[in-house]
Amino acid sequence: MRRAVPLLVLLSVLALVVGMCGCGGHGNPSSAAMTPQDKPAPSNSISGKVTLADGSAAEGVTVSADGTDPAPDYTAVTDRKGNYLMPDVYPGEYAVTAGEGFVPASEVVVVSGDAQVVNFVEEGGGGPSPPADWAVAFVHRDNVGRQTVWVMTADGATRKQLTSVKRLERDSYPTWTPNGKILFHHEADHTAGNSELYGVDPDTGDVTFVGAPFCDIAPLDVLPDDPDGRRVLYQNTGYARICLMDFATGIEQNLTLRISEGGLNLIWPEDGALVAWYPFGAPAAGPDSDSAVGLQGLIAYQATLRDGNTGSDICIVEVDTASDGTLVRADGNAGGPTCWLERDGDQTAPAISPDGNWVAFEGEGLTLWIAPVGPTTEGNLEIGEPTLLEIGDALRAKDPKWGRTDDTQFVVYGAEFQGPRDTYWAIARTTLDGVVEKISPDGETSDIWPDWNPNCTQ
Repeated sequence: MRRAVPLLVLLSVLALVVGMCGCGGHGNPSSAAMTPQDKPAPSNSISGKVTLADGSAAEGVTVSADGTDPAPDYTAVTDRKGNYLMPDVYPGEYAVTAGEGFVPASEVVVVSGDAQVVNFVEEGGGGPSPPADWAVAFVHRDNVGRQTVWVMTADGATRKQLTSVKRLERDSYPTWTPNGKILFHHEADHTAGNSELYGVDPDTGDVTFVGAPFCDIAPLDVLPDDPDGRRVLYQNTGYARICLMDFATGIEQNLTLRISEGGLNLIWPEDGALVAWYPFGAPAAGPDSDSAVGLQGLIAYQATLRDGNTGSDICIVEVDTASDGTLVRADGNAGGPTCWLERDGDQTAPAISPDGNWVAFEGEGLTLWIAPVGPTTEGNLEIGEPTLLEIGDALRAKDPKWGRTDDTQFVVYGAEFQGPRDTYWAIARTTLDGVVEKISPDGETSDIWPDWNPNCTQ
């Protein structure tokens, strides 16, 4: 005789199946379901975060929005990160509260086709505890190949994981923005090769979707005149050219085509070429004769020149901002880089120092080099003779970036060390006078793709 299955059991199983099959519109950079603030809040919404007195997230708190007639009332419960979201709110005026024990006791907001944010803190808490002074953003790769974004302090003593991934997902190339956030590439399926750009707050761990560029994503850098990190340099891997993507306006500019227009015979941009950026003087210079914005700077990249040498070379182009906001060569010429460095073999991953006087790059055999950059007696920009960068006990090194203290510049990079059983990759740095410091803790970790926080001077 067959027993009837209780209705409650059937409903429970159905709920479990639905929960397992749910999916979002974009690749999810966390292992759990996306929290309300992992994506930009939709229009006509009320969202925010509830924090306990010790600065930790307040999970399971009911937030109420009492509407003024004819607007109805809404409630939402905070998730494990303390975030809540009330979507599709009827336009009108609302008194928002998290209940007794949280401040503010009530806050009035008006919803009219926009998103409203109201945060609460447990009474007597005084807000979250001061954040750590994060210095390095990097990717940690575990023993099964999962790649996630982490941060750590300058001495490596404190580390924090910011993202987590599911099967086939992968996070890579973390890059600091001037306002202290971190951009990174997220691939929902790394076998498909398509990436989207996300931002993460290193203190709160909140992840936000930034956009999907029109060009394929390769290593990126942020223009220093944009604190929010919305103007980003990319290498277009599909067409082997450098492009500038403005995520605020959705406008993409192909820099190698624009800069080299009429002079493409001078340079073949190479597939996978890396991009670096440095501003002359202040990040946002004053007006000049060529531009209302006046942004000037250097873009360094690797390329294959038509010189009979099949290896890639280091190229630098000096750019200025035109009246329409696009970047053009500062000297007004149409074609090719301003200067370049030709050597045997492949030279890759160039990065310009904070003062603009040095370029670091990766040479043959995973070696790191630095070369001076400066004007000749005729006033032309040139790259000087490179020297090998000291990496101490490391076996090899790659992916150089720059950082600085109050009085010292240094190259930060991924370095391979010999462990008790096998080699492992860690983050290290070397000053211009050859002082080497290993930042990652000892052990068989795998820390790669570092980027130094420009706001950290430790």
